[in-house]
Amino acid sequence: MRLAIVLGAAACAGCLSAPQQAAADAAADGGSDGAACNGQWSGIVGAAGTSQQLLGVWGSGPNDVFAVGVGGTMVHFDGSAWSTMASGTSWTLFGVWGSGPGDVFAVGRAGTILHFDGFAWSSMPSGATQQLWGVWGSGPGDVFAVGDCGVIVRFNGSTWSPMTSGITQSLLAVGGSGPGNVFAVGDGGTILHFNGSTWSAMTSNTLQHLYGVWAGGAGDAFVVGGGGTIRRLNGSVWTTMASGTTLGLQSVWSGGPGDVLAVGQSGTILQFNGSAWSASPFNPALSLYGVWGSGPGNVFAVGDGGAILRRVVCDASPGRQRRL
Repeated sequence: MRLAIVLGAAACAGCLSAPQQAAADAAADGGSDGAACNGQWSGIVGAAGTSQQLLGVWGSGPNDVFAVGVGGTMVHFDGSAWSTMASGTSWTLFGVWGSGPGDVFAVGRAGTILHFDGFAWSSMPSGATQQLWGVWGSGPGDVFAVGDCGVIVRFNGSTWSPMTSGITQSLLAVGGSGPGNVFAVGDGGTILHFNGSTWSAMTSNTLQHLYGVWAGGAGDAFVVGGGGTIRRLNGSVWTTMASGTTLGLQSVWSGGPGDVLAVGQSGTILQFNGSAWSASPFNPALSLYGVWGSGPGNVFAVGDGGAILRRVVCDASPGRQRRL
């Protein structure tokens, strides 16, 4: 289960043993060697004023990013700095998603669902008592949350209602590309698909727990999980991809066909360039639990000790090195 990884990971303190923000910015904004400017990651533990584990991240754009975590931790990035927010709960929050800056949802332990209206966070009745691990929606009136024992609840713009999943396995993440193309993944290789009316099971060809899912258009999706598991949807069939690692992968995000990112245990960061996965490990003492970006030059990953990483992508042409 993801909980064992999340709550059992060692806390970190101090700076990360990798290029810090100032160093990364200097490499991005100056120098003449273009090779030094390809997808750098920089970050610091506790940069947002918390040392709690951060477990999920989402934003409406580069100047409006939210991260959530242990003990009801909530932090926000306004484009220049991170700051803490009052969530109103001490329950651990596992996932966050929104349709815009004034419509953001966070989910967590004991059926917790919080909503941000652009001014403050407030609690919403979910009708669930189980842990809710993930949240995603196709719009403000169509939001899904998934959790333990196959629980799925759906928001219609005013209330949350239970859905029939047909399973009892825990669901650990949810994602999609529209109201008729939604995936929920979880324990023992579980993958469910929602076609707009019903949920149905899909064959994943793995028994590993699946912790993250990202979906583009119809027939294009990625899931990640334990033991370095990566599956890609090819039409209607999930195919195995070689990740090059046996470490658990917790989250996946894509900025396009040649830019898919997966993060996980022991500082694992993988990138798929359209043909193969390659590793860009950050810090082996640091596990990462969430990744999200508004585009290739603005990607965030969060993890142990309140760590927040940011990927810097540069224009490496002569005389044009700068952060994009």
